Amino acid sequence: MPLQMALNSVLLVDDSTAVRSRLAGILAELNGVGEIREASNLSEARLQLQDFCPDTVVLDIEMPGGSGLEMLDELRAGQPGGQVIV
Repeated sequence: MPLQMALNSVLLVDDSTAVRSRLAGILAELNGVGEIREASNLSEARLQLQDFCPDTVVLDIEMPGGSGLEMLDELRAGQPGGQVIV
C-alpha cells in the first residue's frame, strides 16, 4: 500500500537555496499543495512555525546553527501528528 501524505501546506527547511527552490517548484506543480514556506536554518524555521502549522515539514539534517534532528525532536513534542521528511 503506498504511503499517503497530506501536502496542503509545507515548510522546507534547508540551508541550500537551490535545494529549497527545486523542492518548492516540484511541490507547486502537485495538486492540493497550497502554501509552501521556506527557511534556511533552524532559527528561521522556528519563526515560521510561530504562525504557520504545516501538514509536512521537510528537514535538512546538517545546517549551520543546528541539526534538523534537533528540529525533529521539537516538532514531535509540539506537533505530534505532523509529517516530517528528513
